[in-house]
Amino acid sequence: MSRPCDTAAIYYARRMNNWIANLDFAAQTDVGRRRLANEDAVAMDPHTGIFVVCDGVGGRPSGEAASQIIARALPRVFRRRLRRADTVNPDTIEAVLSDTAIVINASMYTHSQAIPTLEGMGCTLAAALVNGRCLYHLHAGDSRLYLLRNGEMFPLTTDHTYAKSATKPRPDTGDPVDLGERRLLMQYLGKPEALVPEVGQVPLEDGDRVLICSDGLTDPLPDPIINDLLRDHAAPQAACAALVNAANAAGGPDNITVAVINFAGLRPARPADLERPAAPPREVPRGAAEQTHQALGQLEQHLTWLLHGARAAAHPKRMTAMAAAKRHLGPTDYRTFLARGAEHSPLHAFHRCCTHPDSVWRSRYLELMKTLRPPLTRLTSGRVVLSPVLAAHETASVVRDLWTGWRQVEQRYFATCQRDAIHESEQTLDILVSHMLASVQTLTGLLLFLPRFMNAANQPAEG
Repeated sequence: MSRPCDTAAIYYARRMNNWIANLDFAAQTDVGRRRLANEDAVAMDPHTGIFVVCDGVGGRPSGEAASQIIARALPRVFRRRLRRADTVNPDTIEAVLSDTAIVINASMYTHSQAIPTLEGMGCTLAAALVNGRCLYHLHAGDSRLYLLRNGEMFPLTTDHTYAKSATKPRPDTGDPVDLGERRLLMQYLGKPEALVPEVGQVPLEDGDRVLICSDGLTDPLPDPIINDLLRDHAAPQAACAALVNAANAAGGPDNITVAVINFAGLRPARPADLERPAAPPREVPRGAAEQTHQALGQLEQHLTWLLHGARAAAHPKRMTAMAAAKRHLGPTDYRTFLARGAEHSPLHAFHRCCTHPDSVWRSRYLELMKTLRPPLTRLTSGRVVLSPVLAAHETASVVRDLWTGWRQVEQRYFATCQRDAIHESEQTLDILVSHMLASVQTLTGLLLFLPRFMNAANQPAEG
């Protein structure tokens, strides 16, 4: 889309000049070829000229939640903190950008540590802010920013990583086995130590393009290939699609997120540019969050029972596995279990039995989902305020994205259960149920985390 953007000069009515930037921009995120869920997030705020890409760390749903929250919270926290500045100039903007990331990091770590299901949540950060002819860039981690000028691409960031040799002991001798090098993050949001983000600025020229991306793009594709794709696709949306497709064609080893911003010079500001975006309608939770929290807790217990039962049914000794299944299922469902091929694979039969339409587990599961639907629908309506720093529609989007991802994994789980056969060593069903359980735990934790996140540091400024 094409929107005029300016930060200090327009949104805060602290005019540095009478010109604003014309930007054409687009973004795309993709799960890739090998990941179960998308832990990347991208947010574009044309009213402040801020564009953010985040990549969750830890390989858990809490990393996905961190990305979603930070991508949406950073523009809002930045706006609030900049309003408090006595003067607005390039040095002020740089300092406030850096301070915003530092404060968000401290808040995320403090409040996630208090909630066991969110412990360790974090994400990388790569952000661009366009104000007039100046591009400010902010980053922590291995997500990157590039500038394309006159067909040549230049990196604006350096990865905050170091390589560490990874080994594991041999099961027979205990000798170390070389697994190659692992890339470890030195900086990311959610880290226990004080964050040290990198911030800078560069003047823009007409025709410049900015690329923000996660490592799901830069790991499989070398910079010259990315350069060629950007140069060959002038429209931001076309460039995003080409980059994502190329990363997937190269194996798609990770989630892929890209944002492309074209700078088309300046134009005179108009009175309409000073209008603030209309706030969506809001309402106090009035029990919706508590009802959702309780229903998710019951769902967590349901999935925990399923996971423990399945792991017991996967015991290498067949008689032990059969006895464990009988204890978990009870006599009625145990007969279904026997009829579902228990003699070939107790593990597969256990899952097929539980997901059978007439099983006790499936009946209770469906009733629980009916209970969960009404309060969850309210939370994702964009009308319920859950956070002091995120708008109602933003928290709704975070919860909705996580729940949508959960339902996709759920559908994959039920489909896998219906396969005619599954090898006893296959871990697919365990992985799917484990992910479903972790996602529910993350959603439950978020309902406690969101009201606390940034509460003290980001009260609205007066005036």
